[in-house]
Amino acid sequence: MRLSESFPRCFLFVPGSRPERFAKALASGADAIVLDLEDGVGLEAKESARKAVAEFLASGEKENACSIGVRINPPDEVLGRADLAMLAELGAKVPAFLMLPKFQSHAPARVVRRALGEATTPLIPLIETPRGLLDLDRELGELRRFAEVAAVMLGGYDLSVSLGAAFAFEPLLLARQWLLLVAAAHELPAIDVPFIAIQDEAGLRAETERIAALGFAAKAAIHPAQVSVIQAVFTPGAEAVAEAERIVSAAEKARGEAIQLDGRLIDKPVVLAAKRVLARARLAAPSSDPRS
Repeated sequence: MRLSESFPRCFLFVPGSRPERFAKALASGADAIVLDLEDGVGLEAKESARKAVAEFLASGEKENACSIGVRINPPDEVLGRADLAMLAELGAKVPAFLMLPKFQSHAPARVVRRALGEATTPLIPLIETPRGLLDLDRELGELRRFAEVAAVMLGGYDLSVSLGAAFAFEPLLLARQWLLLVAAAHELPAIDVPFIAIQDEAGLRAETERIAALGFAAKAAIHPAQVSVIQAVFTPGAEAVAEAERIVSAAEKARGEAIQLDGRLIDKPVVLAAKRVLARARLAAPSSDPRS
């Protein structure tokens, strides 16, 4: 299943070396799952993880499920090339997206194109270094010349280590805002870092609310218990849906003309924001139409 038109609210990471967790990840209800072959897998387990991921992708277990992607090792390194060779053998069973770690330059991504051919799966670069963040606008532009890019993700833990900063909201605020600015300039959604305190539900909810207010479209998770909290924050409430319905309905009647609604100017950006709310609502309840 490819990434939905309604962009996933949560990306749940699962180590590729723990195939017994794959079914649990599917059962979590996460909009997207990332089978990890990189940092979540020790060097001695890389080969077995690659085999487990290949078997899972080739099976029918993922059919009609959420969007399932893979975080590969750096594609211009030995481990990354082995990951790509495995994916190339899958044919039509390729994942919905590939996450590229340590993205600093578009050049390594050309290896992905050569390995997987013209029908390469959409890419999600992970921005994990100061250089990757500073050069993101240019390198993202170059990447999009030859590859489909689905989103960008902040790899905040690695970045915080490079900066010598605490892995907390305030020390990474500028990085978050810069990544959002560049992503928006390229009309791409942005994914925020995982919240690593697995048992701190209140902290997770508070941070997710803050990054949603900044403009992030999704947040990564590292445990199934985090999924429902993250997706609830990104799910519009009944009042927000009703307001969006009114805006879209009024705009449709006006046939594109700017209008006033309850004393507010309703023009194209406001309508687009309202449609985004309705798309989020549909993702939360795919069997029903929030406008019905």
